[in-house]
Amino acid sequence: MDPVSAFGLAAGVAQFIGFAASLISSSVEIHTSVSGATSEILNIEMVYQQLAELSTLLAGDIVPHPGSQLPSPLTKHVGLLIDIAKTCKGDCDKLLAIVRTLKTGSGSKGRNKWRSFRTALKTVWKANEIDSLEHNLRRGQQTLQLAVTSISTYVYSLIRITSLSSFQGPNKV
Repeated sequence: MDPVSAFGLAAGVAQFIGFAASLISSSVEIHTSVSGATSEILNIEMVYQQLAELSTLLAGDIVPHPGSQLPSPLTKHVGLLIDIAKTCKGDCDKLLAIVRTLKTGSGSKGRNKWRSFRTALKTVWKANEIDSLEHNLRRGQQTLQLAVTSISTYVYSLIRITSLSSFQGPNKV
């Protein structure tokens, strides 16, 4: 066997050993955990449940009252904010649905070593999908922050203009 082929084979074996060790480590963590999931999966679930709730509240709280007239630029910003919050909520729901499949269940009766191993394997298989959704959610969060900043700036400018005009009062020159 030539040296390049031997090196390639050794690299492949080393990669497989690393993958197998990671899989076994995750299986043990899942099997011994109270919740039947890795700490990373539990963290993802907690964070994105909170984001889903916030997105729902945000989209619901900023709906204008019937008959209220918002200035046109503010209406556009609010509409954008609602759309982004709904998109974030949808991505959170998708992510949480995946995460729920990556838990073996609580209690030792629902878990055994084989089930823990299968769950660890599913976690590896779903890693790219989870990463993709998390990336989308990070982008959505950044856009939400920008939209809220834009709305705050607009409202601040309206308040400032209103207070300046009331400060000048009827004695305009």
